[in-house]
Amino acid sequence: MAELVDDLAQLSSIDDSVVMATLKTRHEKDEIYTKNGAVLIAINPYKTIHLYDDGKLAQYKGSMSLESEPPHIFAVSATAHRAMISNGVNQALVISGESGAGKTESARFILQYLRYVSNASHGLEEKVYKSQPITEAFGCAKTGASLSTYLLEKSRITHIGNGERAYHIFYELLRGMSAAELKGIQLSSSDSKSYSYLKHGDPVPAKHDAHGLAELKEALTAQNVSDAEQKEYWQLMAGVMLLGNVTFDPAKTESAQILSSSMQYLKDAEQVLGLQPDSVGKALTKRKIKAGAEFVDQDLKLDAANDGRDALSKAIYSKLFDYLIVQINQALAAGEEVIDESKASIIGVVDIFGFEVFEVNSLEQLCINFTNEKLQALFTATVFEQTLQAYKADGIDADEITYVDNKALIAIFEVPNTGLWNLLSEECMVPKGSDKGFTEKLHDAQAKGSALSIVKGASRSDGFQVEHFAGRVTYKTTNWLDKNKDPLSGDLVILMQFSNNSVLKRLFEDTSKPEAGGKGAKFKSTKFKGVVDTFRTQLTSLYDVLQASQLHFIRCFKPNDRKSADVWDESTVSRQLHTSGVLDALRVARTGYPDRMTYAEFASYFGDVAKIPRGDTRSPREKTAAICANMQVTPKQHKLGRERIFMALGVLDGLKTKRTERMAKVVIKLQAGARAMKARKLARQLREIRLKAQKAMETAAAGTDIPALAAAIAAAKSAGVHLAPKGKAAVDKAEATLARLKQEEAERLAATQALEKAMAGFDMAALAAAIAMASKVKGVDAVLMQKAQTAHAKLVEEERLRKEEEERLKKMAAEQKAAEEKRLAEERKKRQEEEENRRKAESKAEADAKAKAEADKKAALMNADKAAVERAKKEKEEAERAAIQAEQNAIQAEEELRARAIKELARRKITFKSEASDVLEYAVYLGMDLNIDLDFLWIADEALQAEDPEGWDQAESPNGDMYYIHTITQQDSGVPLQGEAQVRARLQQLLGTRHTELKAMLVEPSCTQRPVQCYVLRTKSRLGSSKFDFYMSISASKDMYCFTGKKSSGVYVISLDQDGTKAGENIIGNLKVDKKAMEYTLYDGGAAPGDKKAAGKELRRELMHVHFINSLRNRNPGAMEVAMPAVDADGVAALFQPQVEGKDTLEERIKMPKPSDATIFKNREPKWNEETQIYQLDFRGRATHASCKNIQLTYKGGGENDAQMLMGKVDENKFNVDFNFPFSAMQAFAFSLVIFDNSSSSMGM
Repeated sequence: MAELVDDLAQLSSIDDSVVMATLKTRHEKDEIYTKNGAVLIAINPYKTIHLYDDGKLAQYKGSMSLESEPPHIFAVSATAHRAMISNGVNQALVISGESGAGKTESARFILQYLRYVSNASHGLEEKVYKSQPITEAFGCAKTGASLSTYLLEKSRITHIGNGERAYHIFYELLRGMSAAELKGIQLSSSDSKSYSYLKHGDPVPAKHDAHGLAELKEALTAQNVSDAEQKEYWQLMAGVMLLGNVTFDPAKTESAQILSSSMQYLKDAEQVLGLQPDSVGKALTKRKIKAGAEFVDQDLKLDAANDGRDALSKAIYSKLFDYLIVQINQALAAGEEVIDESKASIIGVVDIFGFEVFEVNSLEQLCINFTNEKLQALFTATVFEQTLQAYKADGIDADEITYVDNKALIAIFEVPNTGLWNLLSEECMVPKGSDKGFTEKLHDAQAKGSALSIVKGASRSDGFQVEHFAGRVTYKTTNWLDKNKDPLSGDLVILMQFSNNSVLKRLFEDTSKPEAGGKGAKFKSTKFKGVVDTFRTQLTSLYDVLQASQLHFIRCFKPNDRKSADVWDESTVSRQLHTSGVLDALRVARTGYPDRMTYAEFASYFGDVAKIPRGDTRSPREKTAAICANMQVTPKQHKLGRERIFMALGVLDGLKTKRTERMAKVVIKLQAGARAMKARKLARQLREIRLKAQKAMETAAAGTDIPALAAAIAAAKSAGVHLAPKGKAAVDKAEATLARLKQEEAERLAATQALEKAMAGFDMAALAAAIAMASKVKGVDAVLMQKAQTAHAKLVEEERLRKEEEERLKKMAAEQKAAEEKRLAEERKKRQEEEENRRKAESKAEADAKAKAEADKKAALMNADKAAVERAKKEKEEAERAAIQAEQNAIQAEEELRARAIKELARRKITFKSEASDVLEYAVYLGMDLNIDLDFLWIADEALQAEDPEGWDQAESPNGDMYYIHTITQQDSGVPLQGEAQVRARLQQLLGTRHTELKAMLVEPSCTQRPVQCYVLRTKSRLGSSKFDFYMSISASKDMYCFTGKKSSGVYVISLDQDGTKAGENIIGNLKVDKKAMEYTLYDGGAAPGDKKAAGKELRRELMHVHFINSLRNRNPGAMEVAMPAVDADGVAALFQPQVEGKDTLEERIKMPKPSDATIFKNREPKWNEETQIYQLDFRGRATHASCKNIQLTYKGGGENDAQMLMGKVDENKFNVDFNFPFSAMQAFAFSLVIFDNSSSSMGM
């Protein structure tokens, strides 16, 4: 039997049937809110209930005892708001429930209350209110007066279940736009069934769809979004719907091909997205891959094409969604005081999608359901664990309270290495990884009795089943690896960047920033980040926010699955009761003590109510016991712990109500006397005013002055005359008189106007009708009536005369017509005879002239054709000879150029690993000029020999850029490969050098005063020396490999070859180290003095010498001096080329006071920082990790403010290196090798 209680915890029994009956009865009475201890249950009525007007808002805002108010979403909102104000603790209202349970509406009501009680400006309130249609249309979780995006359900963009709906924006466009507007964005139908992404969803139009678009436009305008930009939004949404209609031939599984029946959708999608025709279709079905020295089209498989189409659709939608949130937050912040959210208290409203179970469940459903598992864990921790921990801390026996948590289930997903998420990401990176392989590994990782198990009756490798808190769900793992990769190809991204739609172009523009302390990622990185990794990052962010807040839970229920009003389905509600944790929370609330206070707080709060004297010297615990006794709180209703009192459900609310009542009585007594005196005085004044007003009204009613009577009645009502019985009768009588006078006045005015209008015209019937009408109305002007009757008689007479005149004129016209027709017939006959004679004469003359003209024309054409044929033949022969000669000249010039190049190569004894002709061919392909680029032909040779990076294929984008694509994960590098000519031009600009040869640019001094940003990557080896690679950042997102250094027999060999093993011209420098690792000398690739093996080779140059005064390995800060050849203003360095070993060297210049041909540097000393109280150097963000290798060089004897070279650690094996004039790239790299060697030599590096 149902019990009519507001709180389920007050039921006599918590049996399922009793709870169900109570909720059903409340639903039938439209009491949709019910308490369940600290949880609010909200049942969706599927109809309008008037529970949210200003009266309700005022009721809960002004309530002195929220605990005694009926359960309501406003009560929860008020509790959170008051807690934030009084305690300064962040609050979070977590709204959960199945799809259609009313979560979004609940969030709207919470925001409605918060706007009502806040002190926000009207402008901000309006902006927050106006942002709701945007977030509801595109999908969003809401957080205060700014918005954050968590876990956008991307799968709902391209796949929706039966009876579900995609995001509202699609339906609002289709049902809110006219046919012409839809045509303007290439949509031919307003029926959602016409679009593949929507056709499986709910076919019934939502009531909001028809006017939702108008609200959305108004909301966007309020956020300062122009009409032109809004139109581009609609174009993007139309593009997504049209892309969904692009289908592929199911028979072409290995080479995707677009069906001809969907080609028009593809063309429309390209047009509405502002893309070039035929560009998207090619990018979806083909990719250009390098094969040898050529690029060929590679067919994509059917699955890849489908995935690419859906990935593009999801990327467009999700990027626009994120962009809109940024726009809204900027609009919210505009003109408002900037508040540091890290210091301010906030109220968060989180609307999370509900648990999903479909006939076929995939990765999308698993992510959604895992999110609900995490929220359930938070709910459990809040409602159960915190309660039990509080009991234990205060020594309260709570053994009778038990609950079930889902920690073991969450561990199946999150445990390192063998957790489901890690296994999925790992399988995506494994060569030949597969869905079956992932599923097998997942089953192997499960312990006996795991909540994840094999599906009975199905293959072990096809999927698995999970015992969720909401019930068992079976998942099919087909295409999980592809879904996790979610590959959006680089080709499609580049196409979007060249769109004519400015919003789309902005969404996909390359905004990559250098990573902390370093530069853009290199294409050879194999780090994989899939859809699940992004999902986990977002979920963790949301979870951290919620854990740091005081939580309030709203559980939304559906009364039935049909979304019908006044229909209660037992099975639907029962399912939600058991899966929501409500029954467990009810059991804890009934058996435990949910409310608690410290003794001091309790005694202070309720002491006066329990009549405890202010000077009572008892301890707070003793006072608390006395208060409970005085206020009839029984031992079963409370427990006394070590520090706090614990109270059963409802006890604290009752005590607060008694306290509020006592305070109210005191206030009432104080106010009563003052109110009585004032009331008596007002009563006398009111009586006098009312009598005077009533008399004036009755006087006016005796006359016929309508305005005077209306004013008198209004004055009487204002004075309250109608509130007394006699006064009401007088007012009713006066109002009846006023109504009669108004009616008579209206009839008289209408009759007069009708007469005047009819008299102004000449319509006899209308004038007669107006006279008849006026004769029936009282008070019409008699003079006007007389004039009207006279005018009518005049019209009657005029009508008679007009008819007589018409008959006379008609007869006369007939006679004249007959005479005229006879005359015209005679004249027509005469003209016809004359015309016939003239025509015969003209015909004969024309025939004679035509015959002569034909003869003349024929003769002229014969002569002209013969001349034209001869002329055309001659011109064609001359053109063909010229083209052949030009082609022969070009071929000959090319052959001569290549022949000269081969001779020059032979003269210079330059050989290649590939055929010389192939090297020249590929060099031309790379854009080299064989006249000036012979020194760079080794690059073409290396390129012909080099293989692509392991695990990567080279591809060509639609705009001609080359990039790498990973063979397993299908993720592209995002870094286009540049031609040699482009790189050379960029280096000249970056280094400020006039050199054109690549080697000279890297070895000779730079002439720029701006720091050139580079970095070194260290690759450690257990078997030998570490390898160091040096990269130069040539743009914000592109890095160029320069050198590799490796130590061998006390010398670092510096090479242009990244493998560091190839000799010859690739070796461009050597860094010599003395035995104590205190002296270092850098040489170019020349021969050492006295080296007989290098006979004929140019002597080496000294480029740098480093002398350590104090090693970096010591405890004291390292100290050093660095000598380099002096460099003049043109970038020419002094020549140090000793003929004898150890004579005339840079090492000698360090010992000189001021050498003229060398520049001496020293390491900058740290400065004392008063704020941090430590010695430190400013690395301008280029060093993020403390290290003895963090070094800055400056001129010896010069200022200490600037550094000409610095080295800073940003990762375990990554160090930034910046340099400017007079350093060269190789000197900077060599100095970094010095630092590595000196700081690590004791470790045997």
